[in-house]
Amino acid sequence: MPEDKEPTEKMVSMMEREYKEVKRKSDTPGEPDEPVKVTAKPAKVHTVLTGPGLAVTGSKMVYESYERNSRSVGLTQIRLVELGYLSAGGDNRGWMSAGTKAALESFMEDKKLLGSCTDENTLSTLFAGTEVVVYP
Repeated sequence: MPEDKEPTEKMVSMMEREYKEVKRKSDTPGEPDEPVKVTAKPAKVHTVLTGPGLAVTGSKMVYESYERNSRSVGLTQIRLVELGYLSAGGDNRGWMSAGTKAALESFMEDKKLLGSCTDENTLSTLFAGTEVVVYP
């Protein structure tokens, strides 16, 4: 078995496909390439959050709480992933940890919202266009 550690063409091709969503700031020769954040901003997003009885309560959304199976947090994670904030999907469902908090903060930044990640204004904006009712 050869000791050659150089990537093969097949490996390079796979890596390029895997990271195709990373765009580069500069196409000018001689300038360094820097990765830029790519976010999709669709006008209307399909949601699976339909049906009666869906509600989110801001007071139930506590960062790394012992209430790890909060329905409010679970619904929030689903909506964030639907909108393209994929870090929310990295946390255990129903448990608000670093991924969900980062996704909410990115959402707030993109929408230019002020306040808390779990306040009524943020959650109402997040669930706009769905049947989910938001409570403080």
